[in-house]
Amino acid sequence: MKECNIVKQSPIAGLAAYGGGAGSVIFGRKGVGGYQIQKSVRFNSADTAYLNRTPSSAGSNTTWTLSTWVKKTGNDNHIFGAGAGNTPGRFGFGFNGSDNIFAFVIASNSTVFSITTDAVFRDPSAWYHIILIADTTNSTQADRFKIYVNGVLQSVSGTLMPSSQNTYVNTTAAHTFGRRSYTGSDYFNGYLADIHFIDGQALAPSNFGRTDDDGIWDPKKFTGSFGTNGFHLFDFANESGIGNDSSGNDNDFTVNNISSTAGAGNDVLFDVPTNGTQSDTGAGGEVSGNYCTFNPLYELTGGYNFALSDGNLEVTNGGDAPGTMAFGSGKKYFELTVKSASSFSQGYFGIVNIADHIRPRSWATSQIAALRDSGSLYGDGSTGSAPAATQVGDVYGFAVDVDNQKLFISVNGTYLNSADPASGTGASFTGRDFSNYAPLASIVAGNSQTIVLNAGQRAFNTNAPSGFKCLCTANFPDPTVADGKAHFDAAIYTGTGSNISVPLGFEPDFVWTKCRNATSGHVLQNRLSGITTKYLQSQATDQEYDGTGGVQSTSSTGFVQGTGSGVNTNNNTYVSWAWNAGANSNKTYAVKVVSDSGNKYRFDDFGTSAVTLDLSEGSTYIFDQSDSSNAGHPLRFSTTSNGTHGGGTEYTTGVTVTGTPGQAGAKTTIVVAASAPTLYYYCSVHSGMGGQANTNSTGGASNFAGSTQATVKANQTAGFSIVTYTGTGSDATVGHGINKVPEMIILKGRNFADNWRVYHKYLDATEPEDYYLMLESTNGRSADQNASFMADTAPTSSVFSLGTDSAINGSSRTMLAFCFAPIEGFSEFGSYVGNGSSDGPFVYTGFRPAFLMWKNITNNGFNWGIIDAVRSPINYMSKTINPNLTGSESSRSTNDAFDFLSNGFKVRAGGSNARNQNGSTFVYAAFAENPFKTARAR
Repeated sequence: MKECNIVKQSPIAGLAAYGGGAGSVIFGRKGVGGYQIQKSVRFNSADTAYLNRTPSSAGSNTTWTLSTWVKKTGNDNHIFGAGAGNTPGRFGFGFNGSDNIFAFVIASNSTVFSITTDAVFRDPSAWYHIILIADTTNSTQADRFKIYVNGVLQSVSGTLMPSSQNTYVNTTAAHTFGRRSYTGSDYFNGYLADIHFIDGQALAPSNFGRTDDDGIWDPKKFTGSFGTNGFHLFDFANESGIGNDSSGNDNDFTVNNISSTAGAGNDVLFDVPTNGTQSDTGAGGEVSGNYCTFNPLYELTGGYNFALSDGNLEVTNGGDAPGTMAFGSGKKYFELTVKSASSFSQGYFGIVNIADHIRPRSWATSQIAALRDSGSLYGDGSTGSAPAATQVGDVYGFAVDVDNQKLFISVNGTYLNSADPASGTGASFTGRDFSNYAPLASIVAGNSQTIVLNAGQRAFNTNAPSGFKCLCTANFPDPTVADGKAHFDAAIYTGTGSNISVPLGFEPDFVWTKCRNATSGHVLQNRLSGITTKYLQSQATDQEYDGTGGVQSTSSTGFVQGTGSGVNTNNNTYVSWAWNAGANSNKTYAVKVVSDSGNKYRFDDFGTSAVTLDLSEGSTYIFDQSDSSNAGHPLRFSTTSNGTHGGGTEYTTGVTVTGTPGQAGAKTTIVVAASAPTLYYYCSVHSGMGGQANTNSTGGASNFAGSTQATVKANQTAGFSIVTYTGTGSDATVGHGINKVPEMIILKGRNFADNWRVYHKYLDATEPEDYYLMLESTNGRSADQNASFMADTAPTSSVFSLGTDSAINGSSRTMLAFCFAPIEGFSEFGSYVGNGSSDGPFVYTGFRPAFLMWKNITNNGFNWGIIDAVRSPINYMSKTINPNLTGSESSRSTNDAFDFLSNGFKVRAGGSNARNQNGSTFVYAAFAENPFKTARAR
């Protein structure tokens, strides 16, 4: 991946050759066929910025298409308008004060058409693609005017378009972008890119974009005809002027109060919905991608009320203004400039951990690394020779080396401590995991400071150090999980009373189903218990039920749901959430031979010999016999106990043998066939060394990482595993197979009735393993530290620990555990602190969520909650199901809900104790639709 180092230059110069030709480097997210959007134009209402054009002749006022990419930073403003007023009439399109998209036609002082989307759009951290399609001659009223966002047709409310209505677009009146067409008001705040207007044609969204295999709507090069008044604006690969039309029609727009002059006032920026770069020869401003800005969604409570402007790159007044994206990995560089100030007092310029929920100016020193306006460092750093106190005009540079846990700070181009970030010496802060940190400007109320952020969307004041990159999505690593639906998915369906196919993006191993419109228990089924024959209920303490009315079968495209009353009653509606525990249970076992009442086989140095193995059909298992103790003891398989010594024959289906036991490279490999019989492993030379191998009664494989043998099906890519084990009644450890530290574990006894237990990393700041939640209960976290839960030992990358709690480790009791570890861009397990305000906490996850489960852990009496993007496909997220209740789905009002966003979620539940109780801590589990690197705004 190339760095974002470039030579400072005019933001327009040299772009004709850009776009993937010789000398250019394109990487990361691109449009269809490599289509690359080069730059965007920033509109700022305080600058009264807009474009205008009055066509010399009329085109079609009934049929046209408008396509534009939008990154919004404010609301209640017009993006596009046409017409000169009530006579001859006017058209308007933009965002209203409630964040809906609106469109209207006013003729002769009367509104004849006015609609707003049912969805609200309040995501300032990524890009929307909006298409307006007008065809008022269409015989179907719903097809006369349509709004698409990211390729999805929007549901709208209002007065629909009359037949053959003049829209006043394509008339000889004024047409504007960035404000109303007929008056100097309602200016747009945000970024626009790649504007297409097609005169005389009602085109499908597929002309401008396409949904790729990861579910991302991507731009596409338009290849059709534009019509007489058609145009293509902000095509900086082909036109150097801001308002120039590259369609070939030369329908240029006049530019008003938009600057292309290098510096902080430059409104032509490299913030776009595609990722790419042209060169690597300077310092900031030639990498195209979605860039970090200040995030307006952080709560403004406690008397703090910061204000953002200039594309959310300038902050004034008081409070914390964190960035919209965390550094992730590698080396990143950004700058903060002090533009103005009435005074200085307790100002902080630096970085803050946005994965920890940060309330205004309430961070601990362990959560922030910053330079104070007094000239000292805050957050246990070292300045060496301290700089002077902050002055207007100062530029602070921050070089963050995430991988080596170092932060370097410069003042007007000179690094503190005579540091050299390129060589890694003289860091101001060391020894911290900065992966979840983001830029921060923190101002005390009343100081009226204005701080400007530059993450590289324009040229830096000082060259970025060698190896350090701009803070934008182009410089994020390619995600491990590009499409969340490959590992977590949800589906809604209506019951028929007959078997019904439920589509998913994978073959599920854990299916959780709930009736939405009627009282009914939850049904949780999993591969290891027997996904077609057993189920648990999250709202109950009951033991595992025998039942065949749920999942009937699974396949790579989903599952078939049976006719059980809890999952498929005729005309009832249902939701199923599903997780993928891996395509198979492939595993390598290290084999040794020990003396244990005669020679016996042992696996992975487990403490018991000749154990019964669980091997899953379709999986590959390697029994490594390289250890010298295997000499003379070839491991083989049979359908008879003790193999040939018990009167049987060797089983060879799917079995290959390599090398000589006791020597390097020796192994016996078996690919377990479909419908394989119960097998027995044995020594072909000596009797009595082996044991049984179950092949058709489990979906997982034996795991010997802990003191207790377990059966595990693990998806290390997605950080999820299903574990079954038998309790011992004594302190024990159990292998989970994820190869990462789990941050949430849901445990339940299978053959006895008792409470659920839920471990969550954020139940306590220092010893979360001593506390638990109960999935069926409204209780907060367990009242006291309890070593009997996890033996006072936190999970590791290989095992979780158990104390003597009989609910999860009773002697001879069979148990089940669902284990989850965070995967960057796919899953996150964290906490937030409620504020009781409709301007609730913003929680950064680093992805666009598909599923959120949460619980108030501070106080008793509050339900668990689940929302998802399938039942609530638009913001706000209104439809809640409670895992601890049998009740039907509830719909919340706009001030008692959540928003899902491109990089996290926003709590908008004012005063809601179950979602946002002031001062209470909430834990959550979230799974992604798409990682932030590629996600569209929602």
